[in-house]
Amino acid sequence: MKEAYKIRYDCQGHKVELRVKTREDLFRIMKYLAVRKIWINELVTYPELYDFLEEIKKFSKQNDVGITMLMHDFFSVCPTINLLDDTGKYCRIPELERCENCLKNTESLQALEYGTMFRWRKEWKAFLKACEEVTVFPKIPDRS
Repeated sequence: MKEAYKIRYDCQGHKVELRVKTREDLFRIMKYLAVRKIWINELVTYPELYDFLEEIKKFSKQNDVGITMLMHDFFSVCPTINLLDDTGKYCRIPELERCENCLKNTESLQALEYGTMFRWRKEWKAFLKACEEVTVFPKIPDRS
């Protein structure tokens, strides 16, 4: 089975890892296990991302489950993850209009159906507001 979603369940010192193929199975198992908190490590390359964000928020609200988002990169700001523009240079998060053009012209993202940067930021803003906690990791100091 090609895994699509991985669940790691920790309860009273016991750890269980499950792999499921569909989002329906993911939410069904979380409900069955009476999950009290969802920890999201990353969502890069998830299919139908906007629908998935909405389903996580809905599950959280309906089941009184907290969401913790672990921010390892800039994916919630820009789908390039590392803020490289369509010319391969660091973008410094420019005005939205420039981001819109970049998204249209970035070859590595053309296959992913994100729509517009306006929608990207709107969807992520709503999702992050629904999180109980957002953990942003500090920059690792240069050790050279």
